[in-house]
Amino acid sequence: MVGITIPYNKKGVKIIHVNRANIAFNAKWGEAILPTYIIRHKGQAIYAHSFTTEGLLEAADPRKRKQLACGARAWLETYGKVDIEEAMSYQSALRLKEEFLSEQVPGS
Repeated sequence: MVGITIPYNKKGVKIIHVNRANIAFNAKWGEAILPTYIIRHKGQAIYAHSFTTEGLLEAADPRKRKQLACGARAWLETYGKVDIEEAMSYQSALRLKEEFLSEQVPGS
Protein backbone atom coordinates (compact mmCIF):
# COMPACT_ATOMS: atom_id res chain seq x y z
CA MET A 1 0.00 0.00 0.00
CA VAL A 2 0.98 3.61 -0.37
CA GLY A 3 -0.18 6.65 1.55
CA ILE A 4 -3.84 6.70 2.54
CA THR A 5 -6.18 8.96 4.46
CA ILE A 6 -8.98 7.77 6.73
CA PRO A 7 -11.39 10.73 6.81
CA TYR A 8 -13.24 12.24 9.76
CA ASN A 9 -16.21 10.11 10.77
CA LYS A 10 -18.29 10.93 13.84
CA LYS A 11 -19.56 7.34 14.05
CA GLY A 12 -16.38 5.44 13.21
CA VAL A 13 -13.71 5.54 15.88
CA LYS A 14 -10.15 4.80 14.83
CA ILE A 15 -8.01 2.88 17.31
CA ILE A 16 -4.25 3.41 17.20
CA HIS A 17 -1.82 1.26 19.13
CA VAL A 18 1.79 0.14 19.12
CA ASN A 19 2.85 -3.33 18.02
CA ARG A 20 5.24 -4.40 20.79
CA ALA A 21 6.50 -7.46 18.88
CA ASN A 22 7.51 -5.34 15.88
CA ILE A 23 9.37 -2.88 18.13
CA ALA A 24 11.31 -5.80 19.66
CA PHE A 25 12.11 -7.16 16.18
CA ASN A 26 13.35 -3.76 15.00
CA ALA A 27 15.46 -3.34 18.15
CA LYS A 28 17.02 -6.77 17.67
CA TRP A 29 18.13 -5.91 14.13
CA GLY A 30 18.99 -2.28 14.86
CA GLU A 31 16.81 -0.76 12.16
CA ALA A 32 13.16 0.13 11.56
CA ILE A 33 12.19 -2.78 9.32
CA LEU A 34 8.64 -3.50 10.45
CA PRO A 35 5.88 -0.93 10.99
CA THR A 36 5.29 -0.21 14.67
CA TYR A 37 1.79 1.29 14.61
CA ILE A 38 -1.53 -0.36 13.88
CA ILE A 39 -4.55 1.76 13.00
CA ARG A 40 -7.83 -0.14 13.30
CA HIS A 41 -10.97 1.19 11.65
CA LYS A 42 -14.18 -0.59 10.65
CA GLY A 43 -12.67 -4.06 11.00
CA GLN A 44 -9.56 -3.21 9.01
CA ALA A 45 -6.02 -3.17 10.43
CA ILE A 46 -3.54 -0.85 8.73
CA TYR A 47 0.14 -1.11 9.66
CA ALA A 48 2.31 2.02 9.52
CA HIS A 49 5.71 3.43 10.45
CA SER A 50 4.16 6.85 11.09
CA PHE A 51 0.87 8.71 10.95
CA THR A 52 -0.62 12.14 11.64
CA THR A 53 -4.05 13.02 12.92
CA GLU A 54 -6.39 15.99 12.86
CA GLY A 55 -8.76 16.36 15.76
CA LEU A 56 -8.78 15.14 19.31
CA LEU A 57 -7.02 11.98 20.48
CA GLU A 58 -8.17 10.21 23.62
CA ALA A 59 -5.93 7.78 25.48
CA ALA A 60 -7.88 4.75 26.69
CA ASP A 61 -7.40 4.18 30.42
CA PRO A 62 -6.19 0.56 30.81
CA ARG A 63 -7.46 0.51 34.41
CA LYS A 64 -11.02 1.08 33.22
CA ARG A 65 -11.11 -0.67 29.84
CA LYS A 66 -10.62 -4.29 28.87
CA GLN A 67 -7.74 -5.06 26.54
CA LEU A 68 -8.54 -5.24 22.84
CA ALA A 69 -9.12 -8.58 21.13
CA CYS A 70 -5.63 -8.27 19.58
CA GLY A 71 -4.12 -8.03 23.09
CA ALA A 72 -3.43 -4.28 23.15
CA ARG A 73 -3.75 -2.91 26.68
CA ALA A 74 -3.29 0.80 25.92
CA TRP A 75 -4.30 2.70 22.80
CA LEU A 76 -5.44 6.01 21.37
CA GLU A 77 -8.86 6.70 19.91
CA THR A 78 -9.92 9.40 17.45
CA TYR A 79 -12.84 10.24 15.20
CA GLY A 80 -10.63 12.71 13.34
CA LYS A 81 -8.80 12.32 10.06
CA VAL A 82 -5.75 10.04 10.08
CA ASP A 83 -3.06 10.34 7.39
CA ILE A 84 -0.81 7.30 6.98
CA GLU A 85 2.30 7.78 4.88
CA GLU A 86 3.37 4.19 4.22
CA ALA A 87 0.32 2.04 4.88
CA MET A 88 0.40 -1.73 4.58
CA SER A 89 -1.71 -4.74 5.47
CA TYR A 90 -0.76 -7.46 7.95
CA GLN A 91 0.11 -9.73 5.02
CA SER A 92 2.42 -7.09 3.55
CA ALA A 93 4.16 -6.58 6.90
CA LEU A 94 4.60 -10.34 7.27
CA ARG A 95 6.04 -10.57 3.75
CA LEU A 96 8.44 -7.73 4.57
CA LYS A 97 9.65 -9.63 7.64
CA GLU A 98 10.08 -12.88 5.71
CA GLU A 99 12.03 -11.14 2.93
CA PHE A 100 14.30 -9.42 5.43
CA LEU A 101 15.01 -12.66 7.31
CA SER A 102 15.71 -14.56 4.09
CA GLU A 103 18.46 -12.03 3.24
CA GLN A 104 20.24 -12.47 6.58
CA VAL A 105 23.31 -14.66 6.86
CA PRO A 106 22.62 -17.67 9.14
CA GLY A 107 24.25 -17.32 12.54
CA SER A 108 24.58 -13.53 12.42
